[in-house]
Amino acid sequence: MATLSDQEVIDRLKAPKNKALISQCIAHEQRLRMHVEPVLEKESLKNNPAFQKFLAAKREQLPADKYKAFEQKVTAPLVSNDVCDTISSSLSRVFEAQNSFRKVEFRSAELEAQFNELLEANGVDSFWKTRGFEALKVAPNSILVVDAPREQTTPRPQVYQYLVNISDVVDVDVKGDGACEYVLFKIGKDETGKLDLFAALDDASYRVFSKDENGKYNKEGEDAPHALGYCPAHPFWRELLSSRDSLQRVSPFTKALGRLDEYVDLHASIEFYHSFGMWPVIWNYVGSCDYKDEHSNPCEGGYVNYTNLQGEPCQKKCPKCEQNSLIGPGSRFGVSTPDTKDSFDQMDNGPMGMLKVDIEALKFSQDKLKALEQTIVTRCAGREASSRSEAKNETQVQGEFENKEDVLTNIAWGFEVIQEWAFSTMARLWGGDDFVRVTVSLGDDFYLQTVEEHLQAYELNKKAGMPMHVLAANREMIGSTQYKNDPEQLERSRILANLEPFADLTITELRDFKKDFPYLVSDEAMLLKVNFDYYVKRFEREQLPVHMVASEGVSFNRKIELIQNKLYDYVREQNAKREQRQQLPIPGDGERSDALEANAEVA
Repeated sequence: MATLSDQEVIDRLKAPKNKALISQCIAHEQRLRMHVEPVLEKESLKNNPAFQKFLAAKREQLPADKYKAFEQKVTAPLVSNDVCDTISSSLSRVFEAQNSFRKVEFRSAELEAQFNELLEANGVDSFWKTRGFEALKVAPNSILVVDAPREQTTPRPQVYQYLVNISDVVDVDVKGDGACEYVLFKIGKDETGKLDLFAALDDASYRVFSKDENGKYNKEGEDAPHALGYCPAHPFWRELLSSRDSLQRVSPFTKALGRLDEYVDLHASIEFYHSFGMWPVIWNYVGSCDYKDEHSNPCEGGYVNYTNLQGEPCQKKCPKCEQNSLIGPGSRFGVSTPDTKDSFDQMDNGPMGMLKVDIEALKFSQDKLKALEQTIVTRCAGREASSRSEAKNETQVQGEFENKEDVLTNIAWGFEVIQEWAFSTMARLWGGDDFVRVTVSLGDDFYLQTVEEHLQAYELNKKAGMPMHVLAANREMIGSTQYKNDPEQLERSRILANLEPFADLTITELRDFKKDFPYLVSDEAMLLKVNFDYYVKRFEREQLPVHMVASEGVSFNRKIELIQNKLYDYVREQNAKREQRQQLPIPGDGERSDALEANAEVA
């Protein structure tokens, strides 16, 4: 346990123990934001120190004129933002697992209900899907804090959680088990705007300190003690960048940062090369350079030789020739005329010409860029699915995504660790000894394919004659993916799939099957299949929506049985009416009105 005295807090505010590590974390997140967060204006992008370092590295590699041309082709938003957006869309599926689960247990069901209402009022699910996911991408070094209002107006404290960006952390110490010993961070200005305020959290209490305009630190107000026995702050993410660094964490994009820099670099170079096609380089014959400096020293091969004040021989570039040093799109440069009859003469092709773009070199660069993009996506999000040009059984389809599932499972584990800490800490502050335990699982059954992809797989498997259980699995995935955010529709789809006879056969296919195997398909089943939608709608008009039937205390099997019995009642009722119609006499001239009346009664 670490309980800092007031003076120890002030000393660490003045001279942070882990200042160097925090600076490294900030630099890390600046690189992440450069590639992950789109910035529309290039001048704003230049405010990011990571982008400044990227350009500075290119400036050291290239001559000034060529660097200027390169820098013009690096546009905002950066092209790497598109790649990272694709990866983010894939990683966001971590919150969409079909078997996710959360339970915070107290000694009474009433307390559980009250605490769950508090979580819902605080929007905890939205917090993790938005702010939590953003922190994973660009701020993995953030600190999660659980807090409560200093002035309590309810029987139990209205606990809440928030993230502190590492750039606002003044000092933090992390134990070997990954928990915080203490954390000191900025919380803004006081009401007068003259004092900088800082929060200090440790194993015993919450405290607030201030710094005035003269740099003097003071404690503000009284301590707000807590009975947790540990610091109510925790590193947001669990995965360390290095075992030698207890503070810096890993984002899914961290290990691809070098490749993302290379991607921006290569894309800008290709764009510069593209422009040669639109604005070709022109050459023409010129005479020798006639430049002379202020001392009448002539140009000799692009350089001017002169003697300095110490009498030493020196050389400088010819300013007139230097204007043609950058051969880029739209340039015109001169070529010296041959000095002997045996010299190579461009005049064989005319007095002027145009340099052609090397198409093979351009194609090679484009292929390299495409391969680099695929490597980045695979490195961050897992292996992409292979082509679906042929039917695959269930095991083969799942095997394609094993790598992606590993990535999502690892991220899910990270969220489970921090959520269990957050919910248990909030529950202890709120419920004290009435809290029992918390269980969090984000699940492992992720939606890795779209509805369209599932439909395509279903059609291919059906065409290939795959077994019915494979088609049923495909069909179930279509429904669960289509209604993943609508539990009622998902349940309704599951029920209807269990009610419809021969769900994987069309009406025409079932009719032909019945002709070949009449003993396997009853007339009632055929009639229910043909009029399935009508019977279901009638049931829901006369009874209630199918997903609400016997919703509590009844097994799913029994629920299907109850609905199915009623649907077959409708079928038998329709059969009875049909038989009555068939028994009616064919009306003659004198019997027409009586027969019409009888028909009306039957109907």
